[in-house]
Formats: sequence, structure tokens, C-alpha cells
Amino acid sequence: MFLRYAERYGGDSASALSMFEAELARQGLRPNRVFSDGTALPTSFDDVRILHDRHASDPAMSPDLSASDQQHRATVAHSNRPAPSAHSDTSPPSLRHDVQIEGKAIRNETASARSTFDRKAEIVDTADGTLATKKSLLKQSGKQVVDDGAASIDNAKEVVKDLLRKDE
Repeated sequence: MFLRYAERYGGDSASALSMFEAELARQGLRPNRVFSDGTALPTSFDDVRILHDRHASDPAMSPDLSASDQQHRATVAHSNRPAPSAHSDTSPPSLRHDVQIEGKAIRNETASARSTFDRKAEIVDTADGTLATKKSLLKQSGKQVVDDGAASIDNAKEVVKDLLRKDE
């Protein structure tokens, strides 16, 4: 089949594309007049017109929207009224009191954590409202260099020991 298309259209990719499209069309599904749910398609414009006229006069297809709207609004207006209370409560419920107590405990805990962090980080307020720290970053970097040097020396010792053990 490809040779036939190549003879007719030339021996390049265009002929291959033409062949593949023709084969796809040949192998494809045939059109049908029935939807997957079993309903049939209209066969003519007259069928469409008849179907439209039937649906246009059907009350289920053209309901009275204004009457339906007023009915729904009345239902909603009736449901928004507060139910009459059998007794009036003058004392607040205990749940509110419990929430207030827990809220105070959480605020105290966060204030304590904030002050502890500020103390450890040596944070101070500046005159312009920004935060600063009294800790020297240069001093911290120096400590890290010393610690890194000590770790590097320990690693070098281990490597030398391993080399000496292998030589033995």
C-alpha cells in the first residue's frame, strides 16, 4: 500500500502521511444515528421542528418561573425567622468561658516563648523600630571555623590511621 502511495504522491514523508490518514479513515468507526444511551438522532429538519413544538408546549419544559421564584422566596423568608425560645438564658454558656480561659493560656504561652527567644537571640529594639541583635556574627563565624578546624583535624587523623593500618 505504501508503494502505491509513494508512486502516486512521491517517496517522501508526505506520501506516508497521506497513507496513514487514509488507513485511519478506513479503519475508523462508521457514523451512527443512535446515541450511546439508545436515543435516536432526528433524521430531518421536520423531525427537529416537531420535537421543538412538542417540547415548547410541554409545561415541564417551560415552567412558570415567576411563580416558582415567589414560592421559593416565601419558603426562605419563613425559614429565616428565629424560633421562639422556651426560656431565656441570662448567663453565658460554659463553653464561652472555657474558650476565654484557653485563649488566655495560649496568649501567655506565646508571650513567654517570644521573650525566651528574644533573650536567647539577644534581640533589641532600635530607635527606628527595626530589630537588631547583640550577637556578633563575626564571633559566631570564628567559633564555627574553630569547630570546623577541629573536625577536619579529627577526620585527617582517622584517614592517616586507616592508611597506616592498610600498610601493615
